[in-house]
Amino acid sequence: MKREQKNKPFSEMNKEELAEATAIYDQEFIIDSFGPMPPEAVERLERAKKRGRPRKGEGVKVISVSMERGLLDESDAFARERNMSRSALIASALRTMIAGTRSKGSKTDGAGGGKIAASMATSVTTHAVNQGRRRIAKTKGSKR
Repeated sequence: MKREQKNKPFSEMNKEELAEATAIYDQEFIIDSFGPMPPEAVERLERAKKRGRPRKGEGVKVISVSMERGLLDESDAFARERNMSRSALIASALRTMIAGTRSKGSKTDGAGGGKIAASMATSVTTHAVNQGRRRIAKTKGSKR
């Protein structure tokens, strides 16, 4: 069995060899030289399209969320204990908070409905206040 001879690198070709090797790139509308896809290729393409993460609900949207490292570590440990992903834990907490505010609170009283919702709202507010204090302290300490 004879091995196929490797092509010569472009840098070692003379002008005629280079023109012959690159002639295929000079064609316009090369797509016209192709016919319909064979059934096997169509089947492979359809199988490849189905790969990936299965859709849930309306699909997913990747977001970026800032969180304290300590709180992140706590939430990861909490999720791990319950065999959940971080994403599932956050989704569960949001659903619980939303359900709590809708079932017990009115639209105008914010997160006042439900103990969990109130607790989460207080936690979020406290965190925001602390972040604001840190930013103010950094600003006062820096020279402008």
